[in-house]
Amino acid sequence: MQKMIEMEIAGVRRRLPLYQVDEETYEAVFIAFNDVTLTQNAARALLEQVPDFDCILTEETQGVPLAFEMSRQAGLKRYIVARKQAKAHMDDVVAIQIEGKIEGEEDVPLNVRKLYLSQEDALYLKGKRVLLVDDCVLHGKTMYALDQLVDALGGYVAGMATILVQEGAPDLPDLLALGRVPMFDAASVQAVPLEPVGLVYAEAVDEEGADE
Repeated sequence: MQKMIEMEIAGVRRRLPLYQVDEETYEAVFIAFNDVTLTQNAARALLEQVPDFDCILTEETQGVPLAFEMSRQAGLKRYIVARKQAKAHMDDVVAIQIEGKIEGEEDVPLNVRKLYLSQEDALYLKGKRVLLVDDCVLHGKTMYALDQLVDALGGYVAGMATILVQEGAPDLPDLLALGRVPMFDAASVQAVPLEPVGLVYAEAVDEEGADE
C-alpha cells in the first residue's frame, strides 16, 4: 500500500510517494522532471531571489527542465549541461575529474566522478557569473562538483538554486531552496517536526484511503 504526502511547492499542490529509508524513517520522493506547471512556477520563484548571473549550469538529467525554464524566463539564449559521459557529437571534449569531500557537521565523501563539456561550452563559462541549478539537492554532491567545474574553467559561481533540499543535507551557504524534502517517523508516519521553508506539510495518508 503506497503511502503519500501532500505538499505545496511553488504555489502548486502535489502528492509525493514515501519510501522507507530505514526502520525508523520515511522520506518523500520528489521528481519535477515531467511536471511543467511546477517547473514553471519554481523557476519564477527562484528567479525572484537569486543574485545576478550570466549563465546557468546544471548536470544531466534531472536539473535540465528547471535550467531550461529559468534560462527562458530570464531571457537567456543558452544554458550549459555538464554530461556524466562524453557523447559522440561532442568535439574537443573537456573532462574534469572531481574528488574530495563536502565539509559540514558530518563530512560527505564525494566519489571520484568526471564531468564532460564540449570545448565550446567550457570556453563559454570562462569569466562568467554562473548560477548552479538542480531540481533537488540530496547530499550536495552535484552542487559541489559543478562548483569545482566552474572554478576549474575560470568562471565564478554566482549562487546555487534548487526547488527542494533534503533535510539533513550539508549546509551550502550559497544555496537558495524553495523548501525541504520532508522526513517522517516510520512508527506514526507523521511529519517529523521540522522548520518548514516555503512548503506546507500535510499528514501522510495511504493512497487507497486518500479520499475517505
